[in-house]
This record gives sequence, C-alpha cells and structure tokens, in this order.
Amino acid sequence: MTDNVKHKDKIFAYVVMGIYLLILCWIILFKLADSIERIPSIRAINLIPLYYDQISGSLFHIREVLDNVLIFIPAGFYFAAFNKRKAVLGIVLCALLSLGFEVTQWIFALGASDITDLITNTVGGTLGVILYLILRKIFKGKEVKIVSVIGALKFFYGVYFGIIYRKQIDVELYETRLLADVIELDTTNRVNTYLYKVHMHLCCGKEACK
Repeated sequence: MTDNVKHKDKIFAYVVMGIYLLILCWIILFKLADSIERIPSIRAINLIPLYYDQISGSLFHIREVLDNVLIFIPAGFYFAAFNKRKAVLGIVLCALLSLGFEVTQWIFALGASDITDLITNTVGGTLGVILYLILRKIFKGKEVKIVSVIGALKFFYGVYFGIIYRKQIDVELYETRLLADVIELDTTNRVNTYLYKVHMHLCCGKEACK
C-alpha cells in the first residue's frame, strides 16, 4: 500500500470519526431533537450505580444499559486506533468523553446525569478497545484501513441508534408526564379533601369532620 493510499485512508477515518462523534452529541445531548423547541429541559442526577425507577420495567432498563454499551464501542475502537502505542488510553478517553456528556447535561439541563451511563459507556469503550486489539493482531499493519472500512458502517449504526433513542426518549417523556399527572391528581385530591373537611367543620361543627 503506497503512502498516498494510507494517507487517504487516514483522512477518511478521521472524517468518519468526526461524523460519529457529532451523531453521538446529537443523540446524548440533544436527544435527536430536530428543532430547539424539542430539546428537553430537564436537570436531574443519580449517583447510585444501576439504580432505576420501577415505572418502566426491567426489560426497558436492560435495553437501555445495552444501548449505552453498544453506542460507545466505536469510540473505544477509534481512540485505540489513533493511539496505537497506548491503545489502553482509549478506555480513559471514553470515560472522559462520557463524563463530559453527563456534566454538560447537568449544567445546561439537557437531561438526567446518571453514573450508570458513565459506567456502561466506559464498558462499551473498553469493548471497542479490545475489538481493535483483536483485529490488529489478525490484520497486521492494516489498522487504519480497518478503521476506514468499519467506519463506513457507522452511518447505518448512527441511524439505528437514532431510531432506538427516539423511541426511548418518547417513552421517558410519556412516563415523566404520567408521573407528573399522578402527583398533580394526588395533590388535588388531598387539597379537596382538606377543603371539604374545613367546610363541614364551619357548617356543621366538629362532629361532621370525623
């Protein structure tokens, strides 16, 4: 392979990696919003690993964990490929990237910051690094070309996760609204009961309130 071909492969790999990172930002930070109005304004934080509410069900949360792992595999692969001498550095970079996403979500109220996401994203990045190391042993001296070929598939990868996350976001928004309605209804019932007791007390005396 000539130096010119290697150079073109490397440029292509960098371009595809950049597009992948943009898609990652769009999915995690902007929740696939196609307009400013659709970007959710939520600020929440969870520091308990693998803690989930009971509303969605275990199957939904298992799928969410798997999605968080899978979506960071390309990040680990790319970071390792572009740091050949210290491929393990890719794991650290994935952890820092995920941490950056979680902190950004909290600062700008773009979603719920969750330590579970940080853990599962880092696991995904680690798998990506391992995948790169295995392929490097199989295809010796062709790492950049491997990145280019696999990188070409990331467009379909991004579209797939786009569909998955769009469904997940719709479910989360529905559950949030449902929970808010339940809380509002419960509060309204409590207030109405209290007002009824006050009214009966004023009109009929203490015996009517029992």
